[in-house]
Amino acid sequence: MWKLTRFALEILLASSVLAVGVPRAAALQTVSPLSSGEADTVFVGRVNHDGTVKHWVCYDRPGAASRWVPLTQSGNYLGDDVVVNGGTSATDGGNDTMLIVTSASYSVSGDCAGTWSPPLWNGHFIDLHGNGGNDTLYDGTTSGGTNDSQLKGEGGADVLFGYSSVAWLLGGDGADHLRALHSSSSGDILKGENHGDCLQDDSNSWTTFDCGDATDARWTGDTNTPRIDCETTAGCCGFC
Repeated sequence: MWKLTRFALEILLASSVLAVGVPRAAALQTVSPLSSGEADTVFVGRVNHDGTVKHWVCYDRPGAASRWVPLTQSGNYLGDDVVVNGGTSATDGGNDTMLIVTSASYSVSGDCAGTWSPPLWNGHFIDLHGNGGNDTLYDGTTSGGTNDSQLKGEGGADVLFGYSSVAWLLGGDGADHLRALHSSSSGDILKGENHGDCLQDDSNSWTTFDCGDATDARWTGDTNTPRIDCETTAGCCGFC
């Protein structure tokens, strides 16, 4: 599984001991909004924007023209690992909605209009970083994908939805709500991190379930173990 490979690479790189023949991490492409305080809706996937279906990030910017950023490709496939950033300023209202399209023929209207389709991963990952503001992040648009995507809420009270069967949800600072929606997954990683968070894994099975610092809650249906630092329970973490 690519998640395990990614962990292994991080350990190898940290120790600076890379055996001959072990592939180094791919190049990283970082995409950011034009303004730190915009409340953008961000789409990531493949779409015909310029006459050819390619990998794109589109920022639907309120009161301004959309921003389209092409992603590096290798043939028709994703060519590099990717980090897509939201706005960094909570005080300016950088409350973003960010999603990776994993549905076939996903219709988008507005400034990012088109019929979108999932990335062709080619062994790469796409991570979403909310940064500042109260962000809503999705690692997919339909349940059951196997994409290796980290969702990082970071600053603000964020809501993270993991549709992948290997959801990787990291709340960061702020009172965050995390939900892994795949009904039969055991590979999820949920970490509330700082402040009072609420975690929900619909499969009641995971690799890591760590509510984090402060007084945190878990969904009452998450009865499996191990669980870390979940002081209270909640009916449905606000997702009902």
